[in-house]
Amino acid sequence: MSLVQIPFNTRPVGFQVCRKGQNPDSDALEAQPTALIDILYDQQERDARATEACLQLVSDLQAALGQIRETMEARLDDMTDYVLTLAFGLAERVLDREIAAGRYDLRPTLTELLTQGLHGLGEGAIRIFLHPIDHERLLRGFSGHPAASLGRDVEMEVDPSVALCSFRLETRLGQVLHSPELLLERMTQKIQEELA
Repeated sequence: MSLVQIPFNTRPVGFQVCRKGQNPDSDALEAQPTALIDILYDQQERDARATEACLQLVSDLQAALGQIRETMEARLDDMTDYVLTLAFGLAERVLDREIAAGRYDLRPTLTELLTQGLHGLGEGAIRIFLHPIDHERLLRGFSGHPAASLGRDVEMEVDPSVALCSFRLETRLGQVLHSPELLLERMTQKIQEELA
């Protein structure tokens, strides 16, 4: 036997489906509408609570995902800073080791500056101040005077206050400072600014 509910404006009516030749039980028909309403109402309440729980779960999951995303971004920022600090610390150590071993060669930097940047250095004499060891290495490394082919008056002078593998180039317009440590520091700042 199955029960079907048809809503009317007045009150629900229950139907009892009987096999052919059976008479419906009148007492059962009277009790069925109330029991059916109670069952349907209970089911509707359970469905509403389940829907509310699902909506709350979705809301909680969205909030948790937002927190996870914020935490990941913060940790990635922290890791980025850490990795950059570590990488540039290692680069600085390698640079210091190369300078101490005498493998850092100023010739390419100095030659490029004198040939490529000559127009921006103005007219007149160019004076290059070098650490005593670099002065000796440069004079040995160049055949003849390093700027002889430039057609300019270039003087290379010793200055003990200039750090090893660095130089100070002076013209009447101003000066250019070169230091591997300064270049590394500027690269570090530039990368950190771009990541910020």
